[in-house]
Amino acid sequence: MENPFISIMQELQELKQMVKLLHESQAETVVGSSDSDFMQLSEAANLLGIAKSTLYKYSCSRKSPFTFYKVGKRLFCKRGELLQYMNESKLLSMEDYANQKLATRRR
Repeated sequence: MENPFISIMQELQELKQMVKLLHESQAETVVGSSDSDFMQLSEAANLLGIAKSTLYKYSCSRKSPFTFYKVGKRLFCKRGELLQYMNESKLLSMEDYANQKLATRRR
C-alpha cells in the first residue's frame, strides 16, 4: 500500500507548478502590452489587486502616484504608469534589504 503522505506531497508539487505557470502566463500578458494603452478603472483595479472604490478615492484626493484621465463620466489610467508604479513599489527580499543596509553603514 502506498504511503498517503507521498501522494499528497506529489499532488502539492503539481499544484505549485500549475500556479507558477499561471502566474508566468499572466505576467507575460501584462508585460507584452503597450505602455501607452489606456485602461478603465475596473481593469486598473484588477491589475493592481485593489478595489475599484479605492482608485476612485485616489482620483478624488489627488494623492495618486499615477494620473487619471476623465472622458465624459469615465476615468482612465495609463497602463505604463501603473506598471511603473508597481515596479517601483516592490518590496526588497530579506537578502537585498540586508545588503542595502550594510552598504549604507559602510559609507
